[in-house]
Amino acid sequence: MTALSPDALWRMKKRTMSEKFIKYLIAGILLVFLIYGIIVLRYPSERRNPALRTGLSYDTEGVVFEPGPEEEPGYIYEGDEELQAPPPEEPEEKLQASEFLGKSTAEILSIMGPLLRKEQERTGILASVSLAQFLCESGYGQDELVQKANNCFGMKCMLSNNDFPNSVWDGSSRYRLKTREEMADGGSKYIYADFRSYASVEDSIADHSSYLLGAKAGSSKRYKGIGNEKDYRRAARIIQQGGYATASSYAEVLCGIIEKYGLTQFDL
Repeated sequence: MTALSPDALWRMKKRTMSEKFIKYLIAGILLVFLIYGIIVLRYPSERRNPALRTGLSYDTEGVVFEPGPEEEPGYIYEGDEELQAPPPEEPEEKLQASEFLGKSTAEILSIMGPLLRKEQERTGILASVSLAQFLCESGYGQDELVQKANNCFGMKCMLSNNDFPNSVWDGSSRYRLKTREEMADGGSKYIYADFRSYASVEDSIADHSSYLLGAKAGSSKRYKGIGNEKDYRRAARIIQQGGYATASSYAEVLCGIIEKYGLTQFDL
């Protein structure tokens, strides 16, 4: 009998080791399936998943939701084995102006644009004009008044005798600030004035809309037609002519901002 060379012996040993590894691997896989089968048989789904036992369901992050009014605990609805529940209704977190601090104009517009577009749906006031007023009156979201009082539109405490309807201002929260007023002769002076303070940016937006739609000059609407105007230039003139600001070029400034940043993209 011919003696095997060392290389042949090594190849035989290597083949034997490979065969043993495959056998152990197959045995391990079979063992895993066997253990899983035992678990399934001994512990039904109601014990493995408390949601099926109690009528609660879990989303992918483990948040517990109560069953709906027409559901009964212990059932999976709509034939879905993997329970899916809608996210819980949480109180809406309103926006604070501190979110604007240090952000670029583009970033701020990405926040305020959708808010004022939604406000246009509600009131008819062009989002582009409100956005231009916001940028102008708040120093692009960086000025003291907006940062300290969430006042996005330079709204003073006393406006048209405060007799316009649907104001969301609480009537007392205020922030005193030194401000420049333009005089009729073209000059200007600085005065201290009390401005409205709001709990959120959304409250400031809503109060601004209520003022534009409801403020009066005598028996007539101060900003008559603002809720129906679809041309931003005419809307800006309505706001200036109604006396929103003392600057004689206010409408021109607003239109310049609208055109510079393409704010009509937010209009409906």
